[in-house]
Amino acid sequence: MAQLKRKREYSDVQSLEETPIQKPSFQSTSVKRLNSQVPIYSRHQSQPYRRIKKIGHGKHAICYEVIHPNGNTCAMKTLPINDSGFKDNTMSKIFNEIQIQKLLSKHNSIASFIEEFQFESEYVAIIMEYYPNGSLETHFNNGIQLREWEVRKLMTQLLGGVQFIHQHDIVHGDLKLGNLLLDDHFNLKICDFGHSFNNHNNELYTRNFINTTTFISASNKVIGTPNYLAPEIIQRILRNDTQENLISFQVDIWSIGVIFYLLIVGKFPFIDKTLDLMCERILSCSVEYPTHNRNNFEISKDAIDLITNILKKHPLERLSITEIIAHKWFQSYFPESFNIFDTLNFESYENSTMNMQSLINFKRCLVQSGFGNLLKDKDEAPSDITSSLVRQITTLEERNSLGRDENLTESFLNSNRSVEIRKIRNFLINLEKHAAEEKSKRLEYIKQVQPPEIQYSSHIENSTAKGILLSHYQSTLEKIIECEQQLMLSQQLCPSAPDLTAEHSFTYIANKYFESNEASNTFVYQLSNGDLGMLFPDGHTLLRLNGASGVWYIVPDEQYGWISKCFDSNNLPPELQERVQFVEQAANMMSSTMNGMNMVGLLPKEADAEDVFVRNITFYESNQISMMELSDGTIQFEFKDSEFALPLILSVRDFGESVTLISKIEGIKTMNMLDFLQRYDDNNTSSSEMRNKITIMKKCLKEKLQM
Repeated sequence: MAQLKRKREYSDVQSLEETPIQKPSFQSTSVKRLNSQVPIYSRHQSQPYRRIKKIGHGKHAICYEVIHPNGNTCAMKTLPINDSGFKDNTMSKIFNEIQIQKLLSKHNSIASFIEEFQFESEYVAIIMEYYPNGSLETHFNNGIQLREWEVRKLMTQLLGGVQFIHQHDIVHGDLKLGNLLLDDHFNLKICDFGHSFNNHNNELYTRNFINTTTFISASNKVIGTPNYLAPEIIQRILRNDTQENLISFQVDIWSIGVIFYLLIVGKFPFIDKTLDLMCERILSCSVEYPTHNRNNFEISKDAIDLITNILKKHPLERLSITEIIAHKWFQSYFPESFNIFDTLNFESYENSTMNMQSLINFKRCLVQSGFGNLLKDKDEAPSDITSSLVRQITTLEERNSLGRDENLTESFLNSNRSVEIRKIRNFLINLEKHAAEEKSKRLEYIKQVQPPEIQYSSHIENSTAKGILLSHYQSTLEKIIECEQQLMLSQQLCPSAPDLTAEHSFTYIANKYFESNEASNTFVYQLSNGDLGMLFPDGHTLLRLNGASGVWYIVPDEQYGWISKCFDSNNLPPELQERVQFVEQAANMMSSTMNGMNMVGLLPKEADAEDVFVRNITFYESNQISMMELSDGTIQFEFKDSEFALPLILSVRDFGESVTLISKIEGIKTMNMLDFLQRYDDNNTSSSEMRNKITIMKKCLKEKLQM
């Protein structure tokens, strides 16, 4: 049978984390002592550690192989305390990493923590278990290509470890091949929690934990790669995009998808000629799926389907860990163990069908990886339906290892297949049940965070005008989120819910009329100061001033955003006369009251007040929700629960600093945003309805920022 070596020599093999650096042609004159053992004293041990050799390094940390005072080989990660490259609060970051490592190290798929200590004033050392087979990155760079069934076992262990991390409300934040180690039996171990953070209550993540300098140095040279980073992080870094909260747990899911692609295909999914092009590919989620890997063996369709459903641009569209592990790709040949250094033959790349032993191996790995709860039916008492069968097979395997009948185990399985196969497959049924439930929850949550369906939105081509609108949307959204976070962090900011204050000294849309047909869509409105306006589909605006003979015609402009020209209403150009007549007819159809709300009437315009016009309007969900942006930066939201219901208006002013509530019950009331959010922070029905409307406002603003 033809064989293929695991290790292939590549002239272009590069590190996964750094761009190639030209080495000097001269040789170093320094001489390194062989087998040197540098003593390192710890106050925790009576005898020193013995440092043997360096086994890895990152941007700041260095890892060494050391001998524990008890004689065992360990790994020591050193984190410098006074490194000038570190930012402030270095010790707090180191302490955070140590605490997370301690908390998680008991899991089978996470590197085991032993102890930590500070060496004088130089560095903090973290002592961990030593894993002799190094990282997956090392083997990948050496040209080793894994078989799909080998990847299947490693992915199960990786998913189990990440699930355990997430169950403790922690996001790893830096999952990559270099942080996945292999023990002496080639079991996967997750390490390096330097970028990890706590994510209590599954809150949306807003802290930018990866700085732009991750990619570019002071001399503008690339010093890293964004290959493992999710689109939402790339977007935030490259575009300084702060309006979108990062959904943190899904950041790790994206990295898992990249790792999966690497192990299956043998190259990065988004690799390109330049860093900019690479980032654009990540942002557009442009992935190529070859039919064969780098050793020219066919890639299964199930593997491609699974990767495709993980590498989704929208975080909540990515499969959850439970959905991933229940995917049919895992339900194929599953090894009990493997050796990454053994030789390959062409048949070893073929995917065997799932047999009884593979089912048992899969289940064992699931249990060892922490997925035991997914194998049981929630409606039934916990039971291990295969324990007896596993014990019998284990006994037969031991007898076979002593040189007895090699076909004994297979004969046993065949003779018992009709009796046991139904029982042992039950755990797959339960696994799929849990996955279906997880999918249902995820899809329901997607509905909650997605903006309402747009029925109509005025279109703006002009880039300057569009930029002004976007800056207003972003400033408003950031202020709302900031106030929400302040309220969440300290409930003492507003000891009691303040009363709303009456407010009349601002302009709002008091009445509106919208005509939609195949030819055009026309929006006519009356402002609270009596001015009448008309917004056309091309973004042009006609504004007839109340109590004056002037008519303003306003158009988008590349230099100023919008420019206007004033016409005398008694001497209008012919093309404007028809439009003014239409505005007046629409005004007659609009009630002088606000949809029956019996407000105090139109307010007189102050002498020095700036004229205000509507720059953009959007109608959502059969016109039950509308969003209107005024030229003074006010964003007005109007809500209708039914066709005949009276509207509720929330007018967000001063770029999110304040909000005005307009309703039949309370009239017109204004307060600052923080007080407004605190007022509706309790659990009664009216507060819950108002919080839902605030959520809708944020979703609409986020949707606008993507236009």
